[in-house]
Amino acid sequence: MILLVLLHVMTGISTGGINLALTNIGLKLAPKTDAIIYVTVKNMVASFFTALGPILGGLLVDYFATRELQISISWKSPNLQSAAKLIYLHEWNFLFLLASILAFFSLRWLGKVQEKGEVSHQLVKRIMKKRFRAGLKERLLVGNMITLHAQLKQILKRKDASKGDVN
Repeated sequence: MILLVLLHVMTGISTGGINLALTNIGLKLAPKTDAIIYVTVKNMVASFFTALGPILGGLLVDYFATRELQISISWKSPNLQSAAKLIYLHEWNFLFLLASILAFFSLRWLGKVQEKGEVSHQLVKRIMKKRFRAGLKERLLVGNMITLHAQLKQILKRKDASKGDVN
């Protein structure tokens, strides 16, 4: 049950990210004069294919319910007889393989998308490193300043305690 809840939470997060990305791309591509119509049509098309997905998935489940693909290799010798399954697909496994292949291709195509005003990865990495280092220096400096009072107080207590031990 916990795995099912976790799966649905992760699916919701990824779906939200996809919808946000699609909306942002739609807003960037929309013409200034007809932006509302453009985004509305984009949402209608996206909703149509979102509804079509489970229907097509159900049809594919019914189709693959009675099918099976098995590729194996076997070895026979006088002393040994062995067989190993290389590929064994049945029922839902076909759909998982198909979804993985489609996801792989969509990621490959997504990497080729160029947005207007896009900057290079090296520039983004350089800026992130610079900001991280600046933030780290600031945190260390501010952190030391905040605890400086407590550190001085501890040092003075130790001196007082050591003086008391000598007497």
